[in-house]
Amino acid sequence: MVNELRVRIPPADRRTDEDQRQAAGSRTTQVPGVADVENAITLTRTPDAREAGGVISAAFRRNAVLDAAVLSVQTSSDGLVILWGTVSSWAAPGHASEIAAPVARERLAGLWRWR
Repeated sequence: MVNELRVRIPPADRRTDEDQRQAAGSRTTQVPGVADVENAITLTRTPDAREAGGVISAAFRRNAVLDAAVLSVQTSSDGLVILWGTVSSWAAPGHASEIAAPVARERLAGLWRWR
């Protein structure tokens, strides 16, 4: 029997790529019932500002909760990511930010209108 477990490092705990690899391994060994950890984490490069906007927009389109047609992503050369648009619930901005956060790398702002 094979079970799959995904580990997400909270933003406050993020470090270099190698630190993230080690932190993920050490956290999973603390889970009761874990007998062995195989570290198969692959490191990918961080998208530049122009690519980040496309990656986030594509993630919005794949998401069933958000209406990607009314959301926009703007990026700047210094890495700032700005999310903006019209949302239908108070939870939507937080949900959009959670989707964008791994790409935005802590430089994220949101401007929202409610319908």
